[in-house]
Amino acid sequence: SAEDSWCTDSIMMLGVDTQYRRAALLSIPRDLLVDIPGIGQRRINQVDYFGEKVLKIEGGGPALFSLVLSNTLGIKTDHWLRVDMSSFRDFVDIIGGVTVHLDSPYYELSKDDVTQEIRWFSLPAGDVTMDGETAFMFVRLRYLNTDSGRSARQRQFLWALRDQAMST
Repeated sequence: SAEDSWCTDSIMMLGVDTQYRRAALLSIPRDLLVDIPGIGQRRINQVDYFGEKVLKIEGGGPALFSLVLSNTLGIKTDHWLRVDMSSFRDFVDIIGGVTVHLDSPYYELSKDDVTQEIRWFSLPAGDVTMDGETAFMFVRLRYLNTDSGRSARQRQFLWALRDQAMST
């Protein structure tokens, strides 16, 4: 049923260079058309679901995703992490929030899940310590700023989280 299916909201790859102690994050556009073996041409954000629930291949969605990335972009993947955003808010709150530096104020439209009311969500420029709810909105919203803007904010948040963890 439609309730049991899903599309991956965000796709990122972390590349780690252990020799030079560097890392890089690559966001993959969720609407990228790819050839999914056994399915045909679909958006890349559907690969995880097809591998897990439709084709039910060994290794599930991550294994199929690895195959598609290798076939499409020539990228080899060794490890996977699937994050269910339902725990994201709690995680950020448990660690005491995450401080992100914003070069300019951030404004975005937000729809209340219960009332469906549209309202503005905003953050000031400078160092902003985000609790779970604020961080969730920051990494999730994309009404005005598109998917690429959201991907950039997600990478910015993850680097701030990493910096905070390294300094603790």
